[in-house]
Amino acid sequence: MAEPSPDKIVVSIIGSLIGAVIGWLPGGLTDAIGAPLTALLAAVGGISGLVFSQMYKRYIGVLGAGGGRKGQFGESLDDFTRYDAPRSSSRQFDLKPQPSGGAEYPSTKNDNAAERTSIRGHEADIAAILASTPIMLARCSRDLRYLFVSDACARLLSLRPEDFEGRLIIDMLGEEAFRTISPYVEKVLRGEPVEYETDIHYSRVGPRRVLAKYTPDRDSAGNVQGWVATIVDLTNQRKADAQIAADLQAMTILREMGSLYVRNDLETDKCLHHTIDAAITLVGADKGNIRVFDSSSNSLVMAAHRGFAEPFLTFFKHVRDEGSTCAAATQTKGQVIVEDVLESDIFVGHKSLAILIDAGVRAVISTPLLSSNGNLMGMIATHYSNPHRPTDREVYLIHVLARQAADYLERKRAEQIEKTLLRELNHRCNNLLAVVQAIANKSLSNDQTLAEARTAFVARLQALARANRQISKSNWSGVELRELVETELEPFKTNVTVEGSPIKVRAQDAQNLSLALHELVTNAAKYGALSSVVGRVHVSWTMIRENNPTLHFRWQERGGPCVVLPDRPGFGTTLLKGMLSGIRVEYLEEGLNCEFELQL
Repeated sequence: MAEPSPDKIVVSIIGSLIGAVIGWLPGGLTDAIGAPLTALLAAVGGISGLVFSQMYKRYIGVLGAGGGRKGQFGESLDDFTRYDAPRSSSRQFDLKPQPSGGAEYPSTKNDNAAERTSIRGHEADIAAILASTPIMLARCSRDLRYLFVSDACARLLSLRPEDFEGRLIIDMLGEEAFRTISPYVEKVLRGEPVEYETDIHYSRVGPRRVLAKYTPDRDSAGNVQGWVATIVDLTNQRKADAQIAADLQAMTILREMGSLYVRNDLETDKCLHHTIDAAITLVGADKGNIRVFDSSSNSLVMAAHRGFAEPFLTFFKHVRDEGSTCAAATQTKGQVIVEDVLESDIFVGHKSLAILIDAGVRAVISTPLLSSNGNLMGMIATHYSNPHRPTDREVYLIHVLARQAADYLERKRAEQIEKTLLRELNHRCNNLLAVVQAIANKSLSNDQTLAEARTAFVARLQALARANRQISKSNWSGVELRELVETELEPFKTNVTVEGSPIKVRAQDAQNLSLALHELVTNAAKYGALSSVVGRVHVSWTMIRENNPTLHFRWQERGGPCVVLPDRPGFGTTLLKGMLSGIRVEYLEEGLNCEFELQL
């Protein structure tokens, strides 16, 4: 059986190498790199053994342990000869250039210009493919020097391929990088193939993530004379993978928080603790806290925190006007970022700076929680142990979480208001029914005729209705006393003077005062000052006892008929004394006086 020719042997070897590289590539790189290598394999198959031996010499086949590069593309084919080695178990190729005009072997005598042009075209194709492929190739000697590097390998270090020729690996990569690859080099020099993925810190370009395969380079006797390295830079791919994983984690966290926010069986306190945990994870912070706006104290109150000790919590228990990012964010209703507390005008010169440093805080981000109509619902603050400038991604994620948390707090507040209103409504209805029942009993239990009793009963119900309209108009937050008085005295406003500072009374007090004023007006219209054209009523009030606010109310009648002390207290007097404790009614000759005090 005929022995294969040298050119076929070389093509077969290189073809196997390229095929192995394609099969070894990570899935994400096969499409990008496999096609150029396949094209290279096809180009190799169309070149004679002589030409490819020349190409092999240019790119890989540097003879000797430390020899330099021999031959370049573009040299005359006539300067190279080939001879057939004796038939044996191994074949050797002599690629040494011969003197010009040397003897030519029969295999080259019939070459013509067209064939040489075609061959050089294939050479250019291979060169272009090798120059453009991102796979890095290198051949190294046993004495740890570079014999050959591809263009991609040289570009990694911002150098040219010729800059590597004969240079020590440690000089080109740096000591740290050399220490990283040394265990793999020792293994391949023992004749073992090596494959690994690791981070290598190159002295020229910094850390890179690489996937490498070292193949022993043997001489004709089978001795290891070096190795061939095939390297793929995975840095960008791994960064992209890490970014995708981080984004997936962030979206998962936000989705889980959305699910927590709509649950009715989870306590608000636990939900807020989950919120601050999510915030810390999303922005890579070390600590954090969340505050909720308390309408009764008109301040931000700490609701949940992670990583803080008592001194910090005590000092920042209440948001201060200065020396705090939460205060700054409250004033602007916008996010406040402090990259380094030591350089921030917010903290420099304030006691809060020392508290932050003692707590291990160097950077802070405070993000307000705003309701759908722009009201402040709370604040998320994340803290870092080192100076930190947040990325656009971190700012976006914390804003998304803040929007979710603000909607949750707004819904919880609306639910709380609804529950309060329902309890208040139930209480008011019961009180109202009790008042109506009392009015009915009193109106129908005296010596009045049925028509008179009906008229009095309806008038009192109307007074009660007016009071409740004003209460509803104020959204149960309190009724202006002046408005209450002027409403009851509206039919007699030309005979009445009202004097007093602006005061709001509670809903229940407004209801009682309205009924009391109705009885006073009704009595004055029947028997007192308002029954006469010249009669006058003066209504006034003042505030006493500032530490325990108390309303002092006075009703004075003048210019009416002569006052006669009744034989027995009527319904109006009974009702007044029943609703207002400590009331004093005086039947003076010049007119009736009524005074009482009401604690606000």
